Amino acid sequence: MIDIGTNSILLLIARSNEDGRIEPVNQVFTVTRLGESITGERIITEPALQRSLDVLRHYHDLIARYQVENVYILGTEMLRLAKNSGIFQAEIRSMFGRDVTVVSGEEEGRYTYSGAIDGIVVENRPVLVADVGGGSTEIIRGTGKRIEQVASLPLGVVRLAEKNRDVGKWSAKLQRELILEIERSIGTRRDILTGAPDTIMIGSGGTITTVAAIHKKMKVYEPETLHGCVMNVATLISIHDRISRMTLEQRKDLPGMLPGREDVLPFGSLIFITLMKMAGIRSLYATDRGLRFGYLSVKLQTGD
Repeated sequence: MIDIGTNSILLLIARSNEDGRIEPVNQVFTVTRLGESITGERIITEPALQRSLDVLRHYHDLIARYQVENVYILGTEMLRLAKNSGIFQAEIRSMFGRDVTVVSGEEEGRYTYSGAIDGIVVENRPVLVADVGGGSTEIIRGTGKRIEQVASLPLGVVRLAEKNRDVGKWSAKLQRELILEIERSIGTRRDILTGAPDTIMIGSGGTITTVAAIHKKMKVYEPETLHGCVMNVATLISIHDRISRMTLEQRKDLPGMLPGREDVLPFGSLIFITLMKMAGIRSLYATDRGLRFGYLSVKLQTGD
């Protein structure tokens, strides 16, 4: 399946194993910055459109090579907001012969929770899942497999980076301003961050897996290896402080840094740090599973 996000487009080629669980065959991730105008005119710009279509053509070839039987294409925040989303979707329909399913923020949260908890959460444990994307952040609270609250917030790494692209060097003043902006974006949904002291927190999305890859000094990105990687808030702060002091070129050379994330990663890591502090949670599990795995699991169960 293909997950079209505000910052990147991801391809997951998978099969169902004997236990009925999703088993990845190949995963590909490409930054296209589809939402580069998400804080402005909310249109998909022509350069972003062409970059994204080029990547989708490559994915189309991979899907054919692997002889994939069922193809699902999901769109999230940018396709929910873009005024010309229909033009982009028509191009995809022409290429793949199928429609894009644009999920709501609540649906995105529910699918993400289902995928994120796989292999991490035991029954009856309180859970908080935070999925930080390019254009939105989904926060989901539940117990075991049961979802209790979902919040989709207009908060994402591309949004923050776009608003602050002209600020120059990272500074303590900028960081204080960003924390206030993150807290304002959470607004009246602070309640979802309040829960039992033994809550398991899981971080989903490209930000937290990149931070985990840097933490592990991973020279070759192995998404399945990162599923369940535990990091405490002090580790996140240490990595955030280090990368925020670096130039873009220095960040690119960091083991674990995924191409295209070097400019937005400090914003994403600060979102996670702020959420953890607001929730009073000291550590989290990182997962490469989330929306894609949750959606496929549901499709397997329903037989669609």
